[in-house]
Amino acid sequence: MRDHALYPSLHDTDLLMLNGPFTELQGDGTRSLSLVPPSMFGPPEKIHVDMKDTATPGVITATIGKGVVTWVPWDLGALYYRHSLPAHAGLFRDLVATLLPEPQLKTDAHPLVEVTFMEQGTRRLVHLVNLTGHSQTGYFAPVPMHNINIEVAGNYLRAHTVRTPGALPLRKAGARTVFTIPVLRDYELVVLE
Repeated sequence: MRDHALYPSLHDTDLLMLNGPFTELQGDGTRSLSLVPPSMFGPPEKIHVDMKDTATPGVITATIGKGVVTWVPWDLGALYYRHSLPAHAGLFRDLVATLLPEPQLKTDAHPLVEVTFMEQGTRRLVHLVNLTGHSQTGYFAPVPMHNINIEVAGNYLRAHTVRTPGALPLRKAGARTVFTIPVLRDYELVVLE
């Protein structure tokens, strides 16, 4: 990690684990994130004694036409799926925040609440799935969550929950709408109109 200001979620991280295919690209990774090739494996006193840094970029960002594209030349998503390391999640979060500085949805929901924001005609749907009951191949009753705050882009006049039917009070925050879900058991759907 070269420039911690580019990746605020990784302010205490100097190395990210990489395991698997890596596409070597032309460019200068010394300004952001660069490849450190595999080093010796062994007891702790021997690990990384032969570590070598390179200028091979670990992330490429380019302006193409009127847009910006960021490419990670290694499988960040698969590594997070296999190992669930906070550093991989932090890198992904920071890359998305760079490309989309004002996200469509913000929430204070627990990380084990999956939130999906969808468009259906003129209305928007916010799906929440409580994954606290999921444990590898087993599924148990999820832990209820309370007072989940959600802020979405756009000004809406009405919101209601479907699973536990009820109207939700809305608050405006500029060009955004804010609401609170009183309780999330296993699943909830919020319809914004």
